[in-house]
Amino acid sequence: MRFFMSFFFSLITVAECNAEPLRSDINLPGYDTLNDTELIQLFSYMYKEEVSTRRNPIARKYVIINNFKTIVSITRKQGFPKLMVQPKNYKKSTIINRCCSLTFHHILLDEPEYMLNDEVIVLFKKELEALRLPLLLLQNVMSIVQEQNAKDNFFSREIKNKFDLAIREWGISLNETSNE
Repeated sequence: MRFFMSFFFSLITVAECNAEPLRSDINLPGYDTLNDTELIQLFSYMYKEEVSTRRNPIARKYVIINNFKTIVSITRKQGFPKLMVQPKNYKKSTIINRCCSLTFHHILLDEPEYMLNDEVIVLFKKELEALRLPLLLLQNVMSIVQEQNAKDNFFSREIKNKFDLAIREWGISLNETSNE
């Protein structure tokens, strides 16, 4: 676990040095060879960090951005993270999708330009086509965010256009989502 904590904090250090929304050069040492146990540990840690900062908006924003960058970096290098063998423990078997769902939801609410840019839209489309990224995960997140935006109207016109583009590119039909 100590390895993953230092691993995560090295990600934070790398992210601090860059104000750009995304980086293709984030160095995640050895992550392209992470086994299922290491993926579960990493995503469990990311999930706990995100949940534990919900009362501190500054820390929460920081964790959400770093979690999103980590997910995108892993996806660029090895594809959307998937476990090779499903653990019998439900929490362990769903941690990647739970963490990604929470992170995607919060990034869309707080910093939508990270997820709604051409690079990520294309990357996620490729992952959907390769059947590594679950369509239902994105459908549920996009549906919830669309409903929240309809009530609060927090998206700028540019972000709303990018949101609509992402929905089209990812083949999402928002009226087919489920409430899991």
